[in-house]
Amino acid sequence: MTFPEVSVNYWAVLACVVFNMVLGSLWYGPLFGKAWKKAMGLDPNMKPTPEQNKMAMKSMSGMVLTSFVTAWVLAYLVDYTVTTNWMEGAQTGLWIWAGFQATLMIEEVLFEKKKKELFLINGMFHLVSMLAMGAILASWI
Repeated sequence: MTFPEVSVNYWAVLACVVFNMVLGSLWYGPLFGKAWKKAMGLDPNMKPTPEQNKMAMKSMSGMVLTSFVTAWVLAYLVDYTVTTNWMEGAQTGLWIWAGFQATLMIEEVLFEKKKKELFLINGMFHLVSMLAMGAILASWI
């Protein structure tokens, strides 16, 4: 079995990682931070301890890695599907989100009894992220 040759623009992937980190900082900070904390069962007004801040930094490091993998795979798919403009890239991101991310997150609500509010906050973050990353990647290919 042979696979078609696919080209990945690593500058575009890096731009997606930076975008995703900025979006996450805004989304889980000033935009929806208190609602997210409440949905997680945390006190939205409580200040984090030094230990929680340290744990958050480890989580952010992990997010850089997962953002890179997501952007790289999406770049592969954008090139593989011969996506040629930002709108098609956003559409590719939408289909990936709907078919994989959203469905897996809905299963967490159904089987793990995660709160629907948490699905909405996290799910919409991932949707915006995938739309934007798809658009960025398709624009730079």
